[in-house]
Amino acid sequence: MLKKTSYILLVLTIIACSPTAQTTKSSRGSKSSGKELTEAQQMKLTSLFIEAQKERMLGNVFTADKKLNECLQIDPDNHAVMFDIASIAKEQGLAGKALEFGKRASAEDPDNIWYKALLADVYLDLNEFEEAEAIYDRIIQDHPEGFDYLYDLSMVRYRMGDLNGSIEALDQIEERMGFAEELFQQKHLLYMESEQEDKAIEELEKVIEKYPKNPTYHGMLAEVYEKQGEMDKALEYYEKILEFDPDNGMVQLSLYEYYTRQGDSQKAQEAIVKGFGDELIDIDTKIGILLNYYEMSENDISRRQEALRLCEQLVATYPDEAKAHAIQGDFLLRENRLEEARDAFLRAVDEDPDRQIIWSQILALDSEMQDYEALNAHSAEALEFYPANPTFYLLNGISHNQLGDHEAAIEALEGGKELVIDDDALLVDFYSAIGDAYHQLEQHMESDKAFDKAIRIAPDNVYVLNNYSYYLSLRRANLEKAESMALKANELSPGQASFQDTYAWVLYQNGKYTDARTWIEKALSNGGALSGVIREHYGDILFKLGETDLALEEWKSAKSLGDHSEFLNEKIEKQTLIE
Repeated sequence: MLKKTSYILLVLTIIACSPTAQTTKSSRGSKSSGKELTEAQQMKLTSLFIEAQKERMLGNVFTADKKLNECLQIDPDNHAVMFDIASIAKEQGLAGKALEFGKRASAEDPDNIWYKALLADVYLDLNEFEEAEAIYDRIIQDHPEGFDYLYDLSMVRYRMGDLNGSIEALDQIEERMGFAEELFQQKHLLYMESEQEDKAIEELEKVIEKYPKNPTYHGMLAEVYEKQGEMDKALEYYEKILEFDPDNGMVQLSLYEYYTRQGDSQKAQEAIVKGFGDELIDIDTKIGILLNYYEMSENDISRRQEALRLCEQLVATYPDEAKAHAIQGDFLLRENRLEEARDAFLRAVDEDPDRQIIWSQILALDSEMQDYEALNAHSAEALEFYPANPTFYLLNGISHNQLGDHEAAIEALEGGKELVIDDDALLVDFYSAIGDAYHQLEQHMESDKAFDKAIRIAPDNVYVLNNYSYYLSLRRANLEKAESMALKANELSPGQASFQDTYAWVLYQNGKYTDARTWIEKALSNGGALSGVIREHYGDILFKLGETDLALEEWKSAKSLGDHSEFLNEKIEKQTLIE
């Protein structure tokens, strides 16, 4: 049965509702105010009403409401106009106004089903469920063919907490129209929610008798028995499904959950492998299971290995699905299998390059593995798809810096910097990387400008403070500023070998060799002993302090570590300081 009237019907109704038309009695039983409309008033009323409908269709609800109120000034008791005012008010969330005009319309035409239905909807908006229920009861009594209103009645009773009443309304629908899948599912959910599990079983047994080879109903019955703790009966119904549908993957997934709850890990594993092999089960269902696995297996090594095997099975079943490769990458990344994780993510963007978050993961792995050639290539490719992503420009610029192409780095960094919006931390990273590039090109004025901008934005950024001060010390430029920044970096982040080495080197360049020795030895004790640069710096400081033999030993240690200046071999050969 239709529940919404049309604008054409409303126009016809307004004519029928006018006193002139009611001289022959409206079929809707409209009440007249007793005010006879002239022909001119009737024409004006109809014209205004049509204009109101047009305005409403165009979305101009305020204009429509104004014109409807003008209609009421001509014919104060016109229930069709009241109904339309109430409808607009309801759409705007003005429940009080909707209730007022809905009541007035229904009072003028108490038998009108449309008016009753609107009034019931308004009561629902106001959470006045008993009023809504009473109206739906009256509608159903007057219009027993109205299945839609029985659904509404069921819903109202559900919201009232009357689950049995809700089921009763659904039963009435079933009596009139017979079995329907959607109806059955709703009733089942209500039985389970109201803890009437015996009723749910009874209904399921009836429907299974009618449809003995429908796996859905067997599975539902198995789940009810599981909930009741009758595990043997639950297993019996799962196995019945496999008798007539042995390849049913959904049953295998249900069996996986069943065996997991029973603590039978071997059978659970067998079931989930079979379930994952069913291509009829959509990939999203399987990914949902894997996401649960991710959480469950966090502290369970055996489950983590099991999850990896399922990921392999997933990508074998869906080799062309980006999401299959992406979730495999997530699991591999958790195991710190970085290269394999990156390969999985790369395969995902091969299948679907419009995956910004996966590109970000790929670039993060390139950076973590210090694979700057890959970072350069992958960031360039990512920028083809996301040319407005500033982070991709930053990583592209950093990769150029690391590969020695500093001019290309500056081009990428200057371009990407302009795309940064309301992100000071990211902007600082850009200026820092630009400073690095200009330093390598020996364009020191531009380098200092970039670092100064970074410092103005983030005066406590320890990496900017450290790098800027180190570059200044290498040039022996503005050493007081360099010393202040290097000290601040160490105060903000104590115990960092690289920061301690920088401060020691600034002190060394300032001729403060004793203080430099104190700080370089701190760096050595915090892991710097494995750095060729730090050991060479230590040797230089010792040489300035007159401890030439110890200095030579440190230079030789630096050479064995492999990370040192171009002057180191000459220092060792000539046993003297070369700067």
